[in-house]
Amino acid sequence: MLKVRFAVIALLMLTPFGYGFDPDLNWKTLTTKHFDIHFSESNQALASEVSLLAESIHNELTVTLNWKPKSKTQLVITDHTDIANGYASPLPFNRSVLFVHPPKAGNLDFRSWLRSLIVHEYTHVLHLDKAEGIPDNVRSILGRFWLLFPNTFQPSWMIEGYATYLETDFSRAEGRGQSSMFAIMMREELRSGFKSISEVNISSASWPLNARYLYGYYFYHFIEQKFGSEAINQLIENYSDNWFPYLLNSNSEFVLGQQLDSLWLEFEVFLRRELKISSDNSVAIDRKLSTSSGFFKSSLTSGENGEIWFLGNDGYTQSGLYQLKNDELIKLTDINSLGSLDFHSERGLIYAQPEICDEYNIYYDLYRYDLISNTVVRLTECSRYSEARWLADGTGVIALRYSSGKPILDLLTVNGSFIRELHRGDDEVISYIDVSPNGKTVVASVQRPSSSRARLEIFDIEQKSWRALTNENNHAWQAEFVDNSNIIFSAETDAKQFSLNQINIDNNNISRITNSLYSFFEPIYIENSNSVAALSYTANGYDLVTLNTESFNTVSHLYIGIEGVKPDQKEYSSPSIKQSEHNREVNDYSAWDTLSPKYWFPFAVGNENSQEVGIQTSGMDALENHIYSLAFSLEIEKQKPNLFLNYLYDKSVDVLLQNYHDIIDDDDDSTFDLIEQNSEFEFAYHFPISTVLSQWDFEVALSIDSTREYLWFDDDEHLIREFNEVLAGVAINFNSAKNFLRSISINDGRSVRFAFAETGIWDSDFDGKRMLLDWREYFQLHQEHVLALRLFVGSSEQGAKPFQVGGDFSAPFQIRQRTLIDDRIAFRGYPGFSRLLYGRHVRFASVEWRFPIAHVERTWMSPPIGLDEISGRLFYEGARVYGHSQNTLQIYPGENIADKTYYSSGVEILAKFKLFYSLPLDVRFGYAEGLDERIGEKSSYVSFGTSF
Repeated sequence: MLKVRFAVIALLMLTPFGYGFDPDLNWKTLTTKHFDIHFSESNQALASEVSLLAESIHNELTVTLNWKPKSKTQLVITDHTDIANGYASPLPFNRSVLFVHPPKAGNLDFRSWLRSLIVHEYTHVLHLDKAEGIPDNVRSILGRFWLLFPNTFQPSWMIEGYATYLETDFSRAEGRGQSSMFAIMMREELRSGFKSISEVNISSASWPLNARYLYGYYFYHFIEQKFGSEAINQLIENYSDNWFPYLLNSNSEFVLGQQLDSLWLEFEVFLRRELKISSDNSVAIDRKLSTSSGFFKSSLTSGENGEIWFLGNDGYTQSGLYQLKNDELIKLTDINSLGSLDFHSERGLIYAQPEICDEYNIYYDLYRYDLISNTVVRLTECSRYSEARWLADGTGVIALRYSSGKPILDLLTVNGSFIRELHRGDDEVISYIDVSPNGKTVVASVQRPSSSRARLEIFDIEQKSWRALTNENNHAWQAEFVDNSNIIFSAETDAKQFSLNQINIDNNNISRITNSLYSFFEPIYIENSNSVAALSYTANGYDLVTLNTESFNTVSHLYIGIEGVKPDQKEYSSPSIKQSEHNREVNDYSAWDTLSPKYWFPFAVGNENSQEVGIQTSGMDALENHIYSLAFSLEIEKQKPNLFLNYLYDKSVDVLLQNYHDIIDDDDDSTFDLIEQNSEFEFAYHFPISTVLSQWDFEVALSIDSTREYLWFDDDEHLIREFNEVLAGVAINFNSAKNFLRSISINDGRSVRFAFAETGIWDSDFDGKRMLLDWREYFQLHQEHVLALRLFVGSSEQGAKPFQVGGDFSAPFQIRQRTLIDDRIAFRGYPGFSRLLYGRHVRFASVEWRFPIAHVERTWMSPPIGLDEISGRLFYEGARVYGHSQNTLQIYPGENIADKTYYSSGVEILAKFKLFYSLPLDVRFGYAEGLDERIGEKSSYVSFGTSF
């Protein structure tokens, strides 16, 4: 009954809890008519800008979606990361988090990246919050329970596609939908194999990772072209009063006269016509792939002997710094994530990668890779430098960072120390910097509010002035100096491709040097050769391409640059709202304003022994620092109360309080029932020390566990026994285990837990010390093949609670933190309880080979059940238990049971399902054979989750 109860509670408490933001910052709240905007004090000017934008966008989008939220939306402005992103949810209240770091210039089409971000995220808020009819009426009674939000019950491509559709404005050349990158990616999809609707439904780790945005946008565009924009509004409107979720095909049939499955076939035909996909693939210059791993690559740089270095991620291993020389590809070192890279013949390689700073922030820092000693030296700490370039004479570094969304160029020493600030920007976005060989100028891609496109600009370091090199009609980006006068770069063409180009900055003549079916990015000249290296987009991601310059066909002079354009020149201003139109009150942030429960929901669970009914709720504050779950139920027949409370604060404090009854009823009214009452209180305080690739957690915990067993006879209880365990101790956790994009499981690194506890304190029926070491090691054999090893050592003093080995149990729902001392260890092929496997000392070891079987990656439209992948495991395990109780020793007189080692082997098939398009559920089908003749079992089992 306990497992059923907690499973139901966990399922009902599906709330998108996050990681929390630094509570030590001085957080403020700016209140407007429709928003509460939360920000740290250093971002007050940005919060004022957001308030104007948000109110303007609210006025636009509420008309488009025909929906106004019944309460204010919580907007959180955070500068905790150097990654451009944001997210939104209607649960437990309407809320959006905005990362105030702009995307790289040229990556997206916008005049104001902040406005584009708010439009996209607030579309999610309104779309997912919208409800009509029965869901809206029931919500007025039960509150914001997740089952009462019809539009959340859609595949993610429909949700993200709609937001991308509304962010797209062809008249202003804004948004991803009208961008060349989306056209390039979709053309490659059509050439290589258009995904079925069941593939797009599942949001798998296959390329492209943004398929839900890409296919989603184009599908809404197709609907608009075929049926008109009003049809999209009707699809949203009609589904918003859907009291039974997942009726997507019937909604489409009702509004459009066709089901989504059949429309998908027409959708492909439409795209082939729209994007002009033909059988004529003739090109002036074709691409020659130097790599074929796909996925992500960035920041090419070359050496004097023809070497090429780049940062890459192939989906199967940790991101790395790679060298390509003489057609041999070598991984030099692991990196945290992709960033920027530059080479100097004397100084070596300098690269930027993100790292965790002060536990709450993810900032880029600079590192130097010495090609002679093959060592890495960290140059900066929490500096936020996302790009860096050596000065040609090797005397320093020019680096780019952002603070509160504003770009800053700094001059640093070769060791990363700050010398002086070269430029502090405002509303422009600066990216892809490169320094001229004479060290006098910096070329960069600059995206200003005057246009939605990035152009090349030259920054004169001495004069501190900018000069435009290209116009704003098409993106121009990713430039590299060939010499002091010539620059090569990638630029958007009118055919929605990206070609390689060269500009002479003395006379501003630009020539296109490639004319191909394919697009090229991040070009570099390979010294002492007649070739250029670049990245080219493929069906599997980005790959390195080498092009022979002798075959380049200069097409034409494209543009004469504009002289003397000032960096602060603007043609675009954000939509204005009079200050008097909304309240601009600023107060200190208070968690109490959003912490109250926003819903309650009744539930009932039961089995053949008992039935109980209850209510549950959960909640958090806007900054995700306070998170709680609460459930109360009553056993109907015997009127026994059950309580569950879990509270988390700031990733450091964890409190669990629960009281529950398990009843064994023999269904004979003339006899008794056995009742076990458990009351548990756990408090843990965590001291984390985190990096991107590994985490330490030092834990201090107190656990109080009280158990009462009694008989229920003649409507009264008769106590049999009662015992308490009070456990206080410490634990040290280390985790470097990694699960890569294409992994079937954790497949590299280790997880180690050491815990020590004392039970002989206060009113405890156990007296003695307890200790455990749980070491799990993962070795990547090849891509998805993994060798997983585990060693568990547990010991308890005489009088302390013993350990129990056996069973194939698993934990499908992680609704609580693990206890300080885990005293039960799964041992497949042996019973859940055996006296021979119950003792004060345990030694357990397991070896497991995990291998892929199939990547299915399909989800049916209805019912919304998907299968992501299937993998297999072969395992061999052994356990030794000693320190048995005297009762056990008396049962086996004359036997040295302490010296006995038990073994088992078996096989498992793990199927990773996706329920309701997004909810992961792992199902294990296993066969295990315990090799001991006395207590070993041959068992087949089906369970949820994984115990290893």
